Amino acid sequence: MGTGSDLDAAVLAATNIGGAGLVQRLQLAFSCQELINMDTFSKSDPFAILFRQNGTLWQRIGQTEVIHDNLNPEWVTKMTVDFHFEQQ
Repeated sequence: MGTGSDLDAAVLAATNIGGAGLVQRLQLAFSCQELINMDTFSKSDPFAILFRQNGTLWQRIGQTEVIHDNLNPEWVTKMTVDFHFEQQ
């Protein structure tokens, strides 16, 4: 079992205390189940796009790869975002 100083070091390593408050980097993975098939002669070719709202504008964070003919995709591409503690 670690000591209190070990825990403090782990918390400091996982977070960044700056002018924006506590921030932690999160890595997001995406998958879907039972998507509606939107293609006529084959299954859909899904992909996911992640946006973040910046005031009144939407900023594109990233996009996954396209998975051909699959209604239950599990994308390999992961996206990293900042999580700001105590902010809405």
